[in-house]
Amino acid sequence: MDITLYQISCYLVATMLTFKAFYNLFLYYKNRNQIHLLHFAFLQIAYGLYILFFTQTINTTNPEEALIWKRLEDIILPIFGIFLILFVNSYLKIFSTDFVYFYILLNLLLSVAILFDFNSYHIGLLHEKKISSLGIIIYETDQPVLVNYLYVSRILTIFWILFKVVTQFIHYLFKNLFLFIGFTLFCANALLDILVTINLIPLPYTSHFSF
Repeated sequence: MDITLYQISCYLVATMLTFKAFYNLFLYYKNRNQIHLLHFAFLQIAYGLYILFFTQTINTTNPEEALIWKRLEDIILPIFGIFLILFVNSYLKIFSTDFVYFYILLNLLLSVAILFDFNSYHIGLLHEKKISSLGIIIYETDQPVLVNYLYVSRILTIFWILFKVVTQFIHYLFKNLFLFIGFTLFCANALLDILVTINLIPLPYTSHFSF
């Protein structure tokens, strides 16, 4: 199939994230005290990889290939969650060190478990999600228990981080309005994508537009 505008938008976002990641790494190299720039760069890299993996599950000529990319997509999500927590905490310092370490360990274990889950990601679980208005077919799988746990934990994490950010934002009398609005929009879109994934909302994925 010919590449669609939706796929082009994904590639453009991934390209911009790559550029911004290297830019933030350069800024961090010049000023090592701004550790949040390092975390944000890796956050952008992780999300860029997620978008690339996701895009490979769209309109693929061989549906079995989509299974590989779907597994990689699910593996990278906990890694993204790690750098999200690190970035937020290095910028606002709203979580305890023990919580951050526990969250990192939990997400690393989750990625490893998904990588070696032999009972999932096979052709019998594969199904299509057609979005005719965009001319795309997204190949997905019936999610294993671990990934369902991932979605639930992502929802809880999004609400928890958003609550902590809002609390901190109000406490400091609306300091850095741009970051607050941007983070809120991304969390809203990420939550919407989760609802799309579990088939509660018949819409395409949109979180890459808000990042």
